Amino acid sequence: MSEVYVTCLAAYNAGTPHGAWIDLSDLCDSDMFDEAIDNILKSSPASHAEEWAVHDYDDFPDLGEHPSRLEIVETAKLIKEYGDVYLAAWSCDANYAKERCEDSFIGVADSFREYCEQSLEEDSRYSELSDFGKMYFKLDSYVRDMESELTAVEYDGRVYVFSS
Repeated sequence: MSEVYVTCLAAYNAGTPHGAWIDLSDLCDSDMFDEAIDNILKSSPASHAEEWAVHDYDDFPDLGEHPSRLEIVETAKLIKEYGDVYLAAWSCDANYAKERCEDSFIGVADSFREYCEQSLEEDSRYSELSDFGKMYFKLDSYVRDMESELTAVEYDGRVYVFSS
């Protein structure tokens, strides 16, 4: 579940922190996010509660303390669409995360070596080798070569693989 912790800056600056976690998993549009922020500000113990900040993120990219509402909503939509693949791509390169998901994501595994082994099993050239030929195949060399051709990103205990 993707969430952000939004706090009222007037209350925070007055020494009485006031905020709430906003679940972004089912966020459909910016109106829903605006409504959640308005509820936090309206329930604030501080007078003149107008400004807000994000003080924590959970299963969501860290966009800083003062992201735009649009940036949060658009990121939430991409996470909903691509899931952990987007989060892995974002951790590698935030500027091109969407493009990586759309154009270069090729697989996920528990380790890069496991991904390479899976790709070999799916490769008809390898499966056509005789047992004798497979005996001389050097998996370590293959993994090393693949590391130079692909981008592997570790995220949440898995390895997400993208073409370079």
